[in-house]
Amino acid sequence: MDKIMFWEPDPDFRKALTISLSSLGYQPVALEDYTDISNAVSLEQPQMFLLSAELERGTRLSFSEMAPPIGSDNELSVILPVLPGTRAAGAVISGIVLDNIRKPFGMKELDDGLRAAVDLKVRLERDPFPWEESLEVRELGQKDEIRRALELRYEVYREVGFLQGSEQGLDLDPFDVKSVIFGAFVDCDGREELAGAIRIIQHSGYGPHRTEIEQIMRECGMEPLQAENGITSTLPALETFGLTAADCRRYYPEFGTNRSAGRRLVSSQIFELSRLVIQRDYRCHRTGIERRLYEMAVAHCCAQNPPSNWFVIAIHPSKVRKYARFGFMNVASLGIKSYTGIEQPAALMVWDLQHYLQYPNPFTEELAENILHYKYSSSLVCAFQRRARVAATDIGEPELAEVN
Repeated sequence: MDKIMFWEPDPDFRKALTISLSSLGYQPVALEDYTDISNAVSLEQPQMFLLSAELERGTRLSFSEMAPPIGSDNELSVILPVLPGTRAAGAVISGIVLDNIRKPFGMKELDDGLRAAVDLKVRLERDPFPWEESLEVRELGQKDEIRRALELRYEVYREVGFLQGSEQGLDLDPFDVKSVIFGAFVDCDGREELAGAIRIIQHSGYGPHRTEIEQIMRECGMEPLQAENGITSTLPALETFGLTAADCRRYYPEFGTNRSAGRRLVSSQIFELSRLVIQRDYRCHRTGIERRLYEMAVAHCCAQNPPSNWFVIAIHPSKVRKYARFGFMNVASLGIKSYTGIEQPAALMVWDLQHYLQYPNPFTEELAENILHYKYSSSLVCAFQRRARVAATDIGEPELAEVN
């Protein structure tokens, strides 16, 4: 019997909800003192928490830090508690809003809403079975994982002739301190292997793992560049084409503003998608490593508040048509340049992500659940039956690496 804890300021509605939950086969726990919510959730460990408040789906909240809400006449938010000992747990007891049930509701609406939330909870918390192989894409924060991604970048870029030899065996540049790096890990028989990686560089400021990357740079004899050296105010793609962020508006008027072309409120920060690499053994993996990396990047960007939206990408001219299918716009008037740090020709493309997501696309079907997965565990996981590897349909054809 699933235990459901709830808080509702109206005593009559609280009593009715207790009766309704019991009749549906749940074990209700009515919370009368909202100020003790964190301790109550820790003690009772309910499967779900219902809160009389209007909260957006996917909202991550801390039970110990929330101010007491006044209650809502319109919504009952269905929240999944994230408890200590779970893979998504943080330093405090928190929760993530899975869905909302519109008031007033009948027994069927309550039952349907809770069943859908429980099903989603199972999918969020499910670990692969022992007989399954799995792929997990996650943000890299540990120094050893970041270093392995830099080694993989070096291996692939050397293989395709983008880089010369290096004593350190790493592809490491100053823009990494401004980046978030994602890695795709295949787990088979308990052995986890890095299959691919991609990074998102932000135009200004430092990335979340600056400290770890600067440690690696120092270990390799590189002195990290500081703000006064200008590293925090450019992107390699813009540097390649001699552009500032403001220059992009000549080609796309809304670029770098706080509104996408679809008028959605977004971050005015500009980002670059960069350093996509796939390990040789996984370039035809049936899960589509490249696509999964892009799904993670899109979920990460959409999970930000406001969403990360404006992107540049410098790609080999042969890939322009491929990326145009995914909403990227080629700035053809700029011609072809040699990409900064890599002696390969590159074309510049720009992306208005939220505008692209308004139309049918490969990411839409699973996007809402991917965002929830990302907010829950900072990763995306898929599992599949073990069998011989076969070619997969990816975001495009199997890739070695992008120019950038």
